[in-house]
Amino acid sequence: MSNTIKLAVAAALAHVPFIPHVGFIGQKAGERPCYHCVVSLHQDARGLCVAEEDSMSRCLVCADANESCCAIPDELLGAAQRFWNCYLAHALHDNKWTGLQRWRIDKLFGECTSAFQLIYDILLNPDRPMTYDHE
Repeated sequence: MSNTIKLAVAAALAHVPFIPHVGFIGQKAGERPCYHCVVSLHQDARGLCVAEEDSMSRCLVCADANESCCAIPDELLGAAQRFWNCYLAHALHDNKWTGLQRWRIDKLFGECTSAFQLIYDILLNPDRPMTYDHE
């Protein structure tokens, strides 16, 4: 069953490919943010996922949160790139948005983060029964 789920997720996200030459805004060429930096981006829009100089085992965000850095699965890399770059493009133009527009953007990206986390969990544990929160 796990291969079936992975294939279904890959097919659903095929229209959001990772584009290597575009990269991730704020990252050096070829660098990719970790999972935790992507899902916490709307809480801290500095757009940096950097490792400590003396420890390449985890980035500063993960070190502060006492988490381990987790790579983004290939199936989600294109979605992560689109999410990251779109949010930072909006954050860089923050002074052009009204308070209501900024709130709507943050709410939308919060919802996108929740969806991203759910898909990530499904990819990592495809055989685990999933529970869905209903509001």
